[in-house]
Amino acid sequence: MSRLGQGAPIKKQGRGGVGLASVLRVPITLFPYPLRFTDRELILWPLEELAAELRVSRAFLRTCVAAGCPQKSGGISVAGCLTWLFEHYPEVRALAGLATLPPIPPKNLHPTLRLRMAYAVLTLLEYGRSRASQWRQKRALRLAVEQVERLAASVA
Repeated sequence: MSRLGQGAPIKKQGRGGVGLASVLRVPITLFPYPLRFTDRELILWPLEELAAELRVSRAFLRTCVAAGCPQKSGGISVAGCLTWLFEHYPEVRALAGLATLPPIPPKNLHPTLRLRMAYAVLTLLEYGRSRASQWRQKRALRLAVEQVERLAASVA
């Protein structure tokens, strides 16, 4: 645990609780996806603390790093991890032994981005399901996968 208790960022937040986005003056709109990230989601976290922040397994994040997710100063931001996963979910799926997903047709930009986001979420859910040991967890993850698959089908 860090000296601040829960999730101390690697980079300090600046004066008066100002977040990393303000310190670095990173316009959130520079990200290629229609998401708005908070200052907290732009903080660089050590892998273990990022897992707690995202509520995903450390093993999933280690798989992302092994697939090429960039670390800066020994940490990864929530925004950086998610936007990287939107583009690189096939590499994570291959390393994790998950089935490949159908290719994304080159269409209108907005549905393509939404489909990439859905495929990234499917990757995360299927990874958890493949490693869950309790049947209730597996069932809940299966239901979540089915729901995201329906959403992805409506976008495609």
